[in-house]
Amino acid sequence: MKNSTIKQHKQIGKELIPPFMQEPIGSVMHLCSWSKERLPEYVWIGLLRDSCISKTEFFNKFYYLKQYMLQTFSEPCDKFSLILKLDSTKKEELYDKIKEIFGNNVLDPIIVVSNYDKETRKSFIDKSKSNNQRIDKLVDIIEKMYDRHSDFAMDVRYSALILKINKIYFPKQDMIIKDAIQKYPSTQKDDPLLDAYKISLSSMEGMDFFENNYEYSKYFYEEMYLMTDCKPKKLIYPENSNKELLIDKTKELKKLILKSEEIKADDKRDVIIGNITYVYKIVKEIIDNELYTSITSRLVLRTIVEIIINIKFLCSQEKDNPDIWKAFKDYGSSKYKMIYKRIEEGTTLSDNCTHFDEVILKLLANEIKSEEFLKVSFKDFADKNVRQKFIEADEKDLYDTYYDYDTCFSHGYWGAIRESSLLICDNPAHNYHSVADTECEQKLVNCCDDLIFLLDKIISIMNDEMGVK
Repeated sequence: MKNSTIKQHKQIGKELIPPFMQEPIGSVMHLCSWSKERLPEYVWIGLLRDSCISKTEFFNKFYYLKQYMLQTFSEPCDKFSLILKLDSTKKEELYDKIKEIFGNNVLDPIIVVSNYDKETRKSFIDKSKSNNQRIDKLVDIIEKMYDRHSDFAMDVRYSALILKINKIYFPKQDMIIKDAIQKYPSTQKDDPLLDAYKISLSSMEGMDFFENNYEYSKYFYEEMYLMTDCKPKKLIYPENSNKELLIDKTKELKKLILKSEEIKADDKRDVIIGNITYVYKIVKEIIDNELYTSITSRLVLRTIVEIIINIKFLCSQEKDNPDIWKAFKDYGSSKYKMIYKRIEEGTTLSDNCTHFDEVILKLLANEIKSEEFLKVSFKDFADKNVRQKFIEADEKDLYDTYYDYDTCFSHGYWGAIRESSLLICDNPAHNYHSVADTECEQKLVNCCDDLIFLLDKIISIMNDEMGVK
């Protein structure tokens, strides 16, 4: 099924509404998570599917169950929570039909998450099985169903969909959905239409047109969490063998910095050598403390990238604005001025901030010129946003990859937090939930090659702009 075009969207106020969200479907549709909200409701179908050797055998059997359920119940009973709410007689009759078609103990594992339902236990209990065996089976079924696009999960989702199919309205133009409903059970793996059918069925099953109370799913996972162990798992990345090359690059950079002392001092030299020395020191901290796979390394990479861009941008603007180097210095000094002035004038409290010295801040802010002549700018020294500087420095690729990615770490965005600070519990019955990495087991991808790449750019700047080789 092709995604809808913008022209097929309908504008209502300040929103563009995609076709599936338009009336009459939109008002009755509720989007929800497969793994967290719908999967537990369909574990009973998963157990039926697992009892059959093949897809064909399953759908041949499920056809009779579907016919019975559609004829017997006026409202859909696709979810296990709805089955549990049936009166005892109807529930027992349904269970008898399931046993007749699929076998006597087919739903035995589900009795441990049936909320102590008497009919479920009475109908399906296999006294030869222990609760641990039932739990293990449920974990196996959850794992098979967890990937909503897997063959097993699609068989289950299709089955759930057709149990309520006569209650769903289909737009006339959506013939592929109707074809998928009719032909999916007999479509083989090598059929090119299978993927199209899966996409179509997946989009339909994901829309909850009826009951959207997921208390049972919440109960299901709470019970499974209590009955099974947490299995925190860390990701392991390949080792990087370029550490020695990085050390050599750092030594090369140090030599160039020392050699630059021969150059006559001016604002340009101060800014470039000062920035590059800053890079040298933070890279040395990474090397000396073996921080290649740390969160800190990401903060360092972002800093280096921004320094590269600042230097390249300043160099590109020097011809039209010879005073830009001085402007860069004044901009940085004014930042220090604002900090100590707030403290000095009592507009902020500094007692809790102990990692700087107020006297040093004042001395450095007044180093180039008296603070009385130092303007405080609330915009960037070049009056450009970060992205513009990357583009004008012909380094947009650095912005799109290094800067954007590593900014996630410096700003504490969710992606970076999830990648670095939370392990995944490798237990499908726990819904693969996150586990705090308090033992610092999760390491990130080694950044040696990235540091080498960026140091090469720094060395090129030294060669080209300072004439130091």
